[in-house]
Amino acid sequence: MSVPNRTSRTARRYRRRRAAVAGVGVLVLVVAAVGVVTVLDGSRDTPDAVPSDANPGSGNRAPSALLALAVTGGDVPLVAVVGSGEEREPAALVLPSEMIVTVPGAGEVPVGAAGSLAADSMHVAVSNVVGTWTEAYASLELQALRSLVGQVGGLTVDLPALVTLAGTPLGPGPTEMTGEQVAAYVGAPGADSADRWAAVLEALLAQETSLARVRAASGDKDAADAIWSAARGAAVEVPVTETLAGTVMIPAQPELDTQIGDLFGTPSPTPALVQNGSGMPGVGEDVAALIIPEGFRIVLSTNAESFDHERTEVVAIGPEHRDAARVVHGALGVGVVRVAQVPSGLADVTIVVGKDFQA
Repeated sequence: MSVPNRTSRTARRYRRRRAAVAGVGVLVLVVAAVGVVTVLDGSRDTPDAVPSDANPGSGNRAPSALLALAVTGGDVPLVAVVGSGEEREPAALVLPSEMIVTVPGAGEVPVGAAGSLAADSMHVAVSNVVGTWTEAYASLELQALRSLVGQVGGLTVDLPALVTLAGTPLGPGPTEMTGEQVAAYVGAPGADSADRWAAVLEALLAQETSLARVRAASGDKDAADAIWSAARGAAVEVPVTETLAGTVMIPAQPELDTQIGDLFGTPSPTPALVQNGSGMPGVGEDVAALIIPEGFRIVLSTNAESFDHERTEVVAIGPEHRDAARVVHGALGVGVVRVAQVPSGLADVTIVVGKDFQA
């Protein structure tokens, strides 16, 4: 699919977003100072989770089971989400390596950097990008991708443009490629790296291949292989993105969440902001692993003004987001819920993690 370029509109949105981010660090101090914070559930440390009406679901059909997939070892880390299920058509989404995304605990980084993380951290990062929890994950070396191609004796890839590999011109159009050629094709940098990866991934998913037959770092190798195998014949898309000043690629929202919902049947996530008020390392990722499965996406992960917060605070930005804050509170199992009337301009729920939080 085509990737729209709406630089002027995006620049305006980006400036508004940066302004919102600049005010986030003082949000809790401001609301406390002006006395517009209402404390809820303050006497309970582990409330029952209250279903949030922010994520009404995705209709009568069950969403796809999702696999977060990363291929490392080349000049360009490759990342994709593959989905399959009994009630939906299989589909896959390639995440461009240069697209800037929020990685909980690491800030705003390119997708390629997220793909290069340890497999379990990659899993959390990719789940946050797509705004829904991916049930399985697999991280492969480029050699393993070469082995997948070797399983089927080569691959017919619909090359989007002419390419020269080791002095041999290939494409455009359907082209027979060896494992070595495929690895060289997707592992090299270039402005069209996402399109290359999408073409190879679609060709792989057209074949009967198995992740279980290659070395993969995965939390549940059987689950990863089951999703991969059931996704045979999946159509592969690239995300809707926007470009800032002609150089910086970011996800286009809410278009990307709509695209993901159409592909996988998942609801749009509720935006959340996480501040580390305890000083403990890895807090952003730990919180993400607990709240993404509950229907949230972390849109910003930063340090709080200080690390002396003893108790975790979950702040609903407006009473309309109180139920969502209670869901977060229940997922974390600690802290206090508050309602603030001062909008952050960025998230519906702000989490200031205190020393009472233990992953």
